[in-house]
Amino acid sequence: NIRNAMEAASVDSKLHFTQELCSQSERLVAITEQLFKSVRVCCGPEALHWYLEGWAGLKLRAFKSPQKAQSPPQYTSGYRVSQLIQLHKDGGRLRFGCFLEIHPGENDARLEWPFGKTFTLGILHPTDRRKVISCEEDASLSENKLPFQRPKDKHNRGYGNSFLTTADEIERGGFVRDDTLHLFLRLEP
Repeated sequence: NIRNAMEAASVDSKLHFTQELCSQSERLVAITEQLFKSVRVCCGPEALHWYLEGWAGLKLRAFKSPQKAQSPPQYTSGYRVSQLIQLHKDGGRLRFGCFLEIHPGENDARLEWPFGKTFTLGILHPTDRRKVISCEEDASLSENKLPFQRPKDKHNRGYGNSFLTTADEIERGGFVRDDTLHLFLRLEP
C-alpha cells in the first residue's frame, strides 16, 4: 500500500508540475508577446539608433553657419544607410532637418533599385518612448528618384524632411539628455 500511495503521489506530483509548467509557459509567452508589441510600437521593425552627442556645441555653431552631422552607416533590410541631420538658422530660430542617405554596400547587386521602401526618421524622448518627433516618407511615391538610385562611389544625396522641428522645440520637449539626442531610422519591410 505504501508503494501504491507513493506511486499515486508521484503521478499527482508530475501532473501538478506539468500543469504548473504549462501555466507558467503560457504566461511567459503572453508577457513576451506584450514586450514585443511595445518594442515594435517604440521602434518598429528594422530600427537603427544613433546617439548624437555634443548637441550644445552643434547648436552654437549652427547660429554662425549651417551644421550637419551624419550617423555611421549601418545595414538594414540589406541596404547600407545612414541618417543625416542639418541645423541651420532661419530668422531667430534653428531649423532641424532629418534625412536618409543610401551608401554603396555589399548587397547592392541583389537589392531592388530604385530603393522603394517606406521609412521613418526621428527623435526619441530619453525617458518617455511614447514621445517621438518623426516623419514618414514613402520612397516609392517620391517624384525625385535620384536619392533612391543604386549608389556608385559614395552615398546618395539625403532624402527626408528639411524642417522636421526646431532646436527650441527639441529642448522644450525634453528630448536632450546629457547633451545627447537619441535619433532613429526605421525601414518598413
